[in-house]
Amino acid sequence: LKSNRFVSLGLGLLLLWLLVITFLRANLQTPVRLFSDEYDRFIYFERGAWFTEHLVPYRDVLSEYPQVPTYFFGLVRAVTLGEGNIDIAYWKFSSAFSLLMLVILAATIELLYRMLPTKKYRAYLLLLPAPLFFSFNRFDILPACLSLLSYKMLREEKWDASALLLGVGALTKWYPALFMPAYLAYYYQTRKRIQWRVIVIFGVTCSILLLPTLISGGIDALLVPYRFHMERGLETVSLPTLVGRGVEALFNIHANQQFYSWTFFLLQVCPSLLVIWARPNTGKKLLNWCILITCTF
Repeated sequence: LKSNRFVSLGLGLLLLWLLVITFLRANLQTPVRLFSDEYDRFIYFERGAWFTEHLVPYRDVLSEYPQVPTYFFGLVRAVTLGEGNIDIAYWKFSSAFSLLMLVILAATIELLYRMLPTKKYRAYLLLLPAPLFFSFNRFDILPACLSLLSYKMLREEKWDASALLLGVGALTKWYPALFMPAYLAYYYQTRKRIQWRVIVIFGVTCSILLLPTLISGGIDALLVPYRFHMERGLETVSLPTLVGRGVEALFNIHANQQFYSWTFFLLQVCPSLLVIWARPNTGKKLLNWCILITCTF
């Protein structure tokens, strides 16, 4: 039954992939990105040029993403096999990329299904339109899967593996790093001592992933994604911008963009800091805090 369940899921996602890379790729001839988001995937294609063009990532090719996706884009772009029509090369890249993301989605659903103690069908909520869209078109499912697997390893007392996975996740998208205080607080409350080994493994994992960039491009290359995001400002439909506009319209209170940017940044990281005082001493409390950290981020 387990095998049939996973095979059915895999075949369903494979059919979806075939439909979106062919008949639905043009989004039914509408300007709305209903199924396929070529904008972001083409950016991924460009960020992976360092591999096929033998350049140094971050130094010679801009990447606003952490190391794991930047390396991943380059490796996926290798399927273009060098010279050729850019449209064909991009189609091959984006199709391979989306297929790999759907494989990770299937693995995440199966992992979640096995971890849920009751109402296991909730794992299939990841097949709702929004999770499907972002799994197909972006790489958000990868850090989500790594975070979930890290939490699973922690609950099984496999602390080394948990810290390693969290390190890889943190260099995929930065939010998994915010789980580390929760992990350490949980360990301290259940063992009454600090788990230094987890801190070291997490730090070493991150260092190993950062080292190629530091060696090949220096400190300037290492800081590229951080400088990029600090300088880009707020999106017009971001929550801080919408709140700022609402406050201005309702109360005629004007505040500069930096105020809202820093306020919401502090709100993002607050749960990760407050968990130290919350003293999570059960698995359920730890899970609730991890959920809170994820939601606020």
